[in-house]
Amino acid sequence: MADPFFTTGNNIQANNWQNQWENNTSQIIENLKSQQQQIQAKYKELKELLNSQELTQNQQSEVQEQMQKLSDLYSQNKATLASLTTNIAWEKEIHVNKNIDTGNSKSRSFSFKKFMIGCGILLLLFLGWLVVVFYSLIENPGRLNAFWIDWCTAVNLLQLFSIVFFWLLFFGGLTLLLININRLIVTKNKRKFPYAIWAIFSFIILWVVGFLLVNMLNKLSEYSKSCETLWDTQLAHAHVIVKTTKFKNTELSRADYNKLIAPINISFDLNTTEYKNRVLKLWTPNVTNIVLSCWNWQELQLWWNAVFDGTCFYTKKGTYQPEVIIYYTDASGTPKQESFGWWYIQDVSIRSDISVESSQKKLDILNSSFLVWKNPVTLKYDAASIFRDFNLPNYNARWCAECNCDWAWDNTSSVSFNNDYKNEWLLDVCVMFPDISDSIVYTFPIRVEQWVVPDNFAITYNVTASSNNQTLENPDTIEITQLPTTLTVKIVSVSPDGPTVQRKLIKDWATQPSDFSDPNIFKVTIDEDKNQQLILSVSDQDKQLSTEKKINIVVKKQNIIWALTVSPQTVWTSPFEVKFDASTTSLNDTTDEIVYFSRDFWDGVKNLNLSESVISHTYEYDYINENGVFYPTVSIRTKKWITFDITGTIINVKKPDTTMEITLEDNPAQLAGVLQDVPMSITIDWMPTKISRDFWDWETLECDWRICSQVSHTYLQEWTYTITVKVDFEDKPTLDGKINLVVK
Repeated sequence: MADPFFTTGNNIQANNWQNQWENNTSQIIENLKSQQQQIQAKYKELKELLNSQELTQNQQSEVQEQMQKLSDLYSQNKATLASLTTNIAWEKEIHVNKNIDTGNSKSRSFSFKKFMIGCGILLLLFLGWLVVVFYSLIENPGRLNAFWIDWCTAVNLLQLFSIVFFWLLFFGGLTLLLININRLIVTKNKRKFPYAIWAIFSFIILWVVGFLLVNMLNKLSEYSKSCETLWDTQLAHAHVIVKTTKFKNTELSRADYNKLIAPINISFDLNTTEYKNRVLKLWTPNVTNIVLSCWNWQELQLWWNAVFDGTCFYTKKGTYQPEVIIYYTDASGTPKQESFGWWYIQDVSIRSDISVESSQKKLDILNSSFLVWKNPVTLKYDAASIFRDFNLPNYNARWCAECNCDWAWDNTSSVSFNNDYKNEWLLDVCVMFPDISDSIVYTFPIRVEQWVVPDNFAITYNVTASSNNQTLENPDTIEITQLPTTLTVKIVSVSPDGPTVQRKLIKDWATQPSDFSDPNIFKVTIDEDKNQQLILSVSDQDKQLSTEKKINIVVKKQNIIWALTVSPQTVWTSPFEVKFDASTTSLNDTTDEIVYFSRDFWDGVKNLNLSESVISHTYEYDYINENGVFYPTVSIRTKKWITFDITGTIINVKKPDTTMEITLEDNPAQLAGVLQDVPMSITIDWMPTKISRDFWDWETLECDWRICSQVSHTYLQEWTYTITVKVDFEDKPTLDGKINLVVK
């Protein structure tokens, strides 16, 4: 039967029928929309009635049941409206478009099949790239050292990723193979050639993935054999020497490394096998020296027998990460160094420490031992922290102050222990904690020296010049650019020191007086245009000791003695007004004078050739470039065309905190009545470009700030409305604010 809409004689009749059907449907839609509004109003009344808390439980149940019926009816009407709207659109598309279709237009539809083919090609390319990356890393896991991943961790990660990744590929290929085999079997009236091609392709994927997986896992298993024990993979090995209960030296088992207690000496040797395989394999440098950094300010040199000279002496608990530093020269002969730290050497974790105090002064450390310069001396050993850190049940400790001579315990119960040393001696202190181990005796060395009078004094001092307020540490020469200049010489320390030690500062063979409040401070004025010399003298007549430090004063007068004061400060919030004062700048040449000051404020503003020495400038944060740091310069020119640039000033301008306040002028309590005009305004401390308001009753307002900074709005229904305001700026982040209004 022919479609009447394609018949020329019936086109007019069909169009009339179409218009009549659309008019009836539109009327139904309007009725349904009106009913929906009535349902919403009724639902709102029931909800307010339910929230009034004046109903009994039965009444509440009835109200809830009516609300549910209204909700169901609303959903049903909504579905009906959607169906009617769709039918109108469908009828227009089918019937109207058929009347005007000339048959010449070409359909351009989205091809899902082509899209999936493209995605599949991209996926295959990505998987191929991953296979290449995996294979390259498995050939040399050491490449992951660049990402701070050690060899063994890299091997374990590659094993895990290889298993997951290649098994996913295997199951994907197997699934693809089974699907295409099934289609080859069940397909009757279509071409089977594509399915056969896909089946062959799936089989090839399975074979390649299986082959690669087996080879990679075999290679990774070989790598992992060298990682079964962490000891074999370390670039340097740590050795801890303790004593037995019979005070014989023995090496601590690595299983007991979680029981390390400071003070403790730990020696290291180089694992030459790992050094060749894991260091020299990466690059072939011309090694000049190998040093072990203990991470406690000690560095040990490597001996010819692959043992590092000396031991690392740790006196406090904590985690230390030794590292091997290799010094070498590259192909061009340039000296370089490489550090091999935590991914090559296991860290040293010391769980607790014993406190050692001297009756004289703070103990020094020399050659991996505590050093006492003078005897007799009393040393106090306190192990209170051991019992706290190890959570030991009993305060039980055995002490031996000289366990390398008398071979017996001096104290067998106390937490702390004092011992007097009266002779020059190098000895070991031993302590054992039975609740930690009944076979480990911890030991550390103490060196007691006889007092020796030094040949001279060790002096440290500093000098501060008034011209630039710079302080120099232990200078031999000081340059003076401005006359007069006052130098403040301060003696920081003298060793050895005592009540008979005298301090002097000599200038031109005359002793300069020291500061009244501090005998270590001297002030001297340099006012002559010639080189001079200061002599800092420290002497002790009783010990017949004397030491002098000579300080050479070189006078190099500058043409311009600049001075720039920046006030009130150099860091503040935008906008920031800064005053640059160069009025105290002076000239050493009395026949010359300053003519111009030029300033570059580094924010695009320049003042050139001004006679004013004091000027103010306002900085603002640069939102376009997100910059608030400026480096202003001041250039000075004299009558004799001598110029000088003052640099080094840094101005930091912080972003301002923009705030917004929403005000209801006539409704400060945030209460209003129905149909009441509610004026509202906003207060902002910056210039906005646009203000957007949402009054929460399906009405919004968006306009220029000049138009709607103050508006009013009328609410038609009782409700609690949340008024939201969004303010946009040209060069600042957007601000959001809100305020509640109760309409009754």
